[in-house]
Amino acid sequence: MGNWYTNICAKGRQQSQVIDALDELGRRAHVTPDTGGWIILYDQECEKFDPDLLQSLALTISTRLSCIALASFNADDGILWLGV
Repeated sequence: MGNWYTNICAKGRQQSQVIDALDELGRRAHVTPDTGGWIILYDQECEKFDPDLLQSLALTISTRLSCIALASFNADDGILWLGV
């Protein structure tokens, strides 16, 4: 069995801003510290592996924070979906 994961990488904002936006949305997520201007968030709800849900959250984060958001969805190392 291969890897399974979803995440959203946000560029150009601080970790605290991403956490505040997720809190306002009532989301539960692990949010990494800034690394080279990128913050990665692993949202609990997106772990249902629904690309529409992941895409919606990425768009919401991008819009609310006026930043770039890259969503990634890897299913069993056989499907890689990316959305900017």
